[in-house]
Amino acid sequence: MSTEKNCGCNKGSESTPTGNTPPAPRPVPLPEDFEAKARLRYEAIRNPEISFQQFLGHKRAEFQRQKALEKVAALRYKPVIGTKTPCGNGDFERNLNSAEWQGAYGSLETGIIFSSLTAGLYPGGIDDKDPNDNENQALQAHQMWVSAGSDPKVGIPTTAPNSSGAVRIGNAVNGYGIELLSKTFVVSAAQNLVRFWYAIVLEDPGHNPPAPIRPGQPIPLPTTGEQPFFWVRVTDVNGNIIPGAIDFGNGRDYVWADLKNPFFQSVTGQAIVYKDWSCAQIDLSTQVGKEVTIEFITGDCSQGGHWGYAYIDNFCGSCAGSPEGNLTYDAEASTSCGAGQLCFNYTLPNKGTTTGSVTISLDIYQNGQLLTTMLSPTLTSGNQFCFNIDPATIPGINPKLGGFDFVATGDFDFGATNLSPIKVGAKPDGVEPGLNNDYRIACPRYSYSVKFVCGKQQESECGCSPVRPGVYATEINIHNYQSEEAVIEKRLIPVVLADAPIGREPRFVGTKAVDHIKLPPDSATMDDCCRIAELLQVTPSGASMPLTIGFLEIISNVELNVTAVYTASDLKSNGLTMEVETITPRLK
Repeated sequence: MSTEKNCGCNKGSESTPTGNTPPAPRPVPLPEDFEAKARLRYEAIRNPEISFQQFLGHKRAEFQRQKALEKVAALRYKPVIGTKTPCGNGDFERNLNSAEWQGAYGSLETGIIFSSLTAGLYPGGIDDKDPNDNENQALQAHQMWVSAGSDPKVGIPTTAPNSSGAVRIGNAVNGYGIELLSKTFVVSAAQNLVRFWYAIVLEDPGHNPPAPIRPGQPIPLPTTGEQPFFWVRVTDVNGNIIPGAIDFGNGRDYVWADLKNPFFQSVTGQAIVYKDWSCAQIDLSTQVGKEVTIEFITGDCSQGGHWGYAYIDNFCGSCAGSPEGNLTYDAEASTSCGAGQLCFNYTLPNKGTTTGSVTISLDIYQNGQLLTTMLSPTLTSGNQFCFNIDPATIPGINPKLGGFDFVATGDFDFGATNLSPIKVGAKPDGVEPGLNNDYRIACPRYSYSVKFVCGKQQESECGCSPVRPGVYATEINIHNYQSEEAVIEKRLIPVVLADAPIGREPRFVGTKAVDHIKLPPDSATMDDCCRIAELLQVTPSGASMPLTIGFLEIISNVELNVTAVYTASDLKSNGLTMEVETITPRLK
């Protein structure tokens, strides 16, 4: 049973769209020869699927819709950025927000002219229509927020996994219908790859599919075929389609009723096919800083007798769990500099007990220019692949630039069917905003020079003691807050060792002790006077450590948080003082 809510659509009378769309003007009289011309048009149709009365009803409704657009310019669909943000209301958890999305509907009987679509978000039930005029699209649902439940036609969930809300685009009413849901925004470097989930329900009349792809030619539009379709149209500020921004397989930016696609299923005894929830990705990396519009479009069959609709959810979400496969960067298993590896986790396409394959390509860039491409074997099992990285062997690399960027692409296949690719990172920045900063050619060494004062300075009559009489202690904290292991070298350089000022000028002292540790991610350790004495082999005098002063140099492959805590008192433990100092690193 469907759990869709009506959201204010009035059956049997013209519904009011949500948002700021003005109402349509009153109908105008039809021309005297209107029906005659409609009959000529109908008789020219090869194998018409609908009766002439149905066709005539569509032509009447379309005539009035076009006249309304002529009278009220604000009714025409035009992408506007307004208050929209790249990901606002992308989860659809509670509603469809007209401040973040636009809608439109129209007819594809004579082709799609987007400026001739009627603007607005039109909610309603999946079968809503005018009881007196089935062809009146103004009374049909075109963009409908739905809660979690089951689709009334094929039983698939109405929302993506773990979601409580989605949007249905289109309806189950035939008649040359086309509708869209769109978002216009300026692309940022941090949000140049947009993932979304979708599900499709289409009638399958068995008409001609879209035209085949020909080498060197633009991808044919879905309207070159006659089947119901779902289309993701990505355009620039001038309304031009951005090539390659979305790929459902073989470079096409749309899906049509096609039982040859292994992820389509059919309804027994009905000419309905459907595709359960999957994830796809939109690549906007060529449009950073520019305005784009993303339109989710559904279309009926071009002969008017069959419908189609789709669901959209989790716009700007994750593709984790998609049955068509996913690819993610494994930062913890990867290195970030020098000779090492870059690792990627993947899930293979799966349907039932059958799995597909993935091939991962790794593009290496410097200053936005491609240096080389590394390729994995075809992967048919497992869940991780690591590329061995040696910056010294990368063709054309410039060490003076300090690093390089990378983009990984997972090309998924299920048998002979090419599926949607998934990218990690995008040209020119790679996975992190900024150039040449994804992977460092040489591993940096962060140096922390920490002063320590340990032990007791006794009263002295010579007048040359390094510090005033008292008891001193130093405790040094080392925190690895990074997501990778810290390889640490510690060097001890004492200038006062066991009461002897061995480093008093003109004398100088080098490293007297070295220690090595590996500090796991998100962990901490400490050095204190006891550890310093142990490393320098200073033997305590009774209960006290003899005065020892110097530097502990901490050298790490990753940046750390290092603090020193200094305490001091007089020889009778009076007048206790404490100071905490944060140590600033320097590149070594």
